[in-house]
Amino acid sequence: EATYALVGKDLGKTESAIRADAFRLRKRFRALIYEEIARTVADPSQVDEEINALFLTLSS
Repeated sequence: EATYALVGKDLGKTESAIRADAFRLRKRFRALIYEEIARTVADPSQVDEEINALFLTLSS
């Protein structure tokens, strides 16, 4: 199992730098998912409901 420290060692970065990179990646991915789903629903108020349904399906 890869840890932040191991990934950092492989990439020549510190563990804290990898943690920060992972945080930014998750934040960006979350925004992209939100934007994509927002384009597929008729009402913007449905975005959160659709995201919940997506993650419920993915976790099954």
